[in-house]
Amino acid sequence: MNNADLSPTQDASNGQSPLRSLVTLAQYSDEQTRLISFYFSLSSFSDKSHREELLSIKHLIASAQQKLPMGRDTSGVSEDLEQISNMRESIRAVPSVFRVVFACSDKQIWQEFRLPLCRSISSLEISRNFRIVPLLRALQECDPYVVALIENGKTRAFTVSGEEIHEVKNQFPEADLTLHVDDSRVGWSHHIDANVEDRAQAYLRSTSSLLREWMTEKHYKHLVIGCREDLWGALEPQLVKLGMASKIAGSFHLPGFEATPNQVLDAAKPIFVKRLEKLYEDFWNDLRESPARSVVGIHDVLENLESGHVKKLFLGEIPDQSVFECVNCAKWQLDDGKKCKACGSSELAATPAAELIARKAVLAGIEILAPGAGTSLAPHLVGAQLRY
Repeated sequence: MNNADLSPTQDASNGQSPLRSLVTLAQYSDEQTRLISFYFSLSSFSDKSHREELLSIKHLIASAQQKLPMGRDTSGVSEDLEQISNMRESIRAVPSVFRVVFACSDKQIWQEFRLPLCRSISSLEISRNFRIVPLLRALQECDPYVVALIENGKTRAFTVSGEEIHEVKNQFPEADLTLHVDDSRVGWSHHIDANVEDRAQAYLRSTSSLLREWMTEKHYKHLVIGCREDLWGALEPQLVKLGMASKIAGSFHLPGFEATPNQVLDAAKPIFVKRLEKLYEDFWNDLRESPARSVVGIHDVLENLESGHVKKLFLGEIPDQSVFECVNCAKWQLDDGKKCKACGSSELAATPAAELIARKAVLAGIEILAPGAGTSLAPHLVGAQLRY
């Protein structure tokens, strides 16, 4: 995920792009520990699911309230938790939507995002910084891409983000490739066939060019093609000739040009997932081939992030590992040690290692690969390609 690129994915409630908000969210810090991060989505349902949703959210809020410090003004936090509690009915109506809320009424922050992703996640944390890693992973899975169905003389185009698909009408003109002859003499048949073939090739060239122009204009980075195998053999070279090789995620055999959007999504999604897995595999292959320009592990990645040497970051699962940040000087260390090794302050705050790495990478505008639940790649921890 390149933070310089803007995702077309928009929040349904306020029209903001979550990718645009990441830098702002990563900048927030609150010594009073009042920043709330709320994630909720269900991937499976049962007869008791509505009750389970309500109990789950109620339990999350109750657990958060129990952790609030005694003797401190927490009225703002209580207001935010009440507002999240009031979301239960809308969540109950559509529990599969991936919902994210970042809130702090004391700082007048309320950002709510809904992504077209169905995942099992249920968390509510109150901390010094917003928890952005689950959002990063969800955005990676929702990275928008284009699906084009191509038949002789006609094209249908779709945009896909996560589990949401929309057909784009009137984007590609049709071409008449039928025979128009009055003379049926056999001697002319090879001329007729050649003319039809020329027009078919011209249509593929024109469609390839229009695809490239449209995807460039809309900043789409991935393309999946649905067509017959014989057409793909003629179409792929045209796309490659136009510099589209890096955008092609793959193709699937088109069972019927009139396929429904859901059928198109079912065929295209596995290809997009493999595309992401290939990006991750290529990253680790590059690290192995250039060990002098790469680092692996929390400590070395954090050090190189701070020195500005990181070019691209891979953020895998980092289970239950914390880094300790000094509230006084903002330096970090892997061990608690009771005191900051830089300034001697005893005010050390435990932060999930993945969150600190993500926050520093987002603020530096570094490209981040953050695998989500949609890929089958064996999880690596964390690694970085260096600039030099």
